This record gives sequence, C-alpha cells and structure tokens, in this order.
Amino acid sequence: MRKYNIFKRKVSFEEYLKTWNPEDLEKASEQDKLDAYYKYKFKVEVFNRDNFMCQNKGKSKTECPYCGNIQYHPKLTAHHVKHQRNIKEKYEGDVLRKKLYSVRNGVTICEASHKAFNRYKDVLSFVGEHLPNHINNHIFKLYKPQKISMKELAVKGREIKKQNKDKRYILTTKDIPLVLLLFRLLYVPYYRLGGDYNN
Repeated sequence: MRKYNIFKRKVSFEEYLKTWNPEDLEKASEQDKLDAYYKYKFKVEVFNRDNFMCQNKGKSKTECPYCGNIQYHPKLTAHHVKHQRNIKEKYEGDVLRKKLYSVRNGVTICEASHKAFNRYKDVLSFVGEHLPNHINNHIFKLYKPQKISMKELAVKGREIKKQNKDKRYILTTKDIPLVLLLFRLLYVPYYRLGGDYNN
C-alpha cells in the first residue's frame, strides 16, 4: 500500500519533481519532466477511480485469473485502452498528451494481465459501473498479425502462372485469391516483406 501513497492524491508539477532523485532530475530535459508528470497524473486519476484494484475480470467475467482483484496488488499498471502507438501516430505536442493521458482511455490492471494481453495469450474483460461506457461490459483481445513468407508467395505465383500459361487472362471467381493476395502485397511496406509485422 505504501508503494501507492504518491498516487493517492494529485500534487503540483513542482511537488512531483521533488520526489525525483536529484541526479535523474539534472539529466532529464523539460520535455521528459513534463511527459513524466502527465503520466503520473494519468495514474493518479485511473488508480483512484478504480480504487487501486485490477479491473480485469477474465474470461469468466468474475475475477482476474492472475491477481484475484485484490486491492493494492503490488504490481498494478494503468493500461491504455486505445493503444499508445495508435494515438502517437495521429497527434503531437499538447494534443497528444491530452489524448494519451485521458482518464477515459485508462483502466487499472495487474502486470500479469497486461503481459498476457500484450502477448496475445489472454483477453481483458471489464465490468464496473464506475468505468466509462466504452470499457464497461466489454472484452478486449489482440490478434496476432500474420507473417508473410516470400517463398510461399513465389510458389503460389509460379503455380498460377503455370495454370494460366496458354490462357488469355480474364478474371474469374477462381482468381479472387490471387487478386486478394496482390492487394495484400500493396499494403505491406517493402521492408516488412518476409518478416513479421512486429519488427
């Protein structure tokens, strides 16, 4: 519980910086300090709204399979419902901070739930009247991106070429997989061909 004392109430920017190690304070840029303060405020608001409890109810929608939803679990995190990556692609500066650290985009979960979710191993399920409507009674799941193999594409291409060697090319329903494959290739940056989307 003592670990979360700093998150019990929101303090000013100046007060927050007093909690820092002097060496870290000296090394950090003004931008770093401001980003850290916004992140701190986000955690204060999210943790307090959620009463310092993991909100994941798991597949059963009854309790978290990892922590049992105990209050002041030693490893809580403020999870971004809309991924940080997606927000960072759209916004910059103060607008980015406002969107990224909006309490409506956060929910308290334990680190074990967070890791399982981000590794595509489990779902997050939230039930609670205090949660925003877009979170309450919803299940969230990440889908693993498919890998694209250049060898497989080349083999399929050769097969299709052999099949249609003597034909004048007229698209038929049999060609739909080829067309879909070509469209898929158009949306994959050249540097990601043959690799997986996460790299």
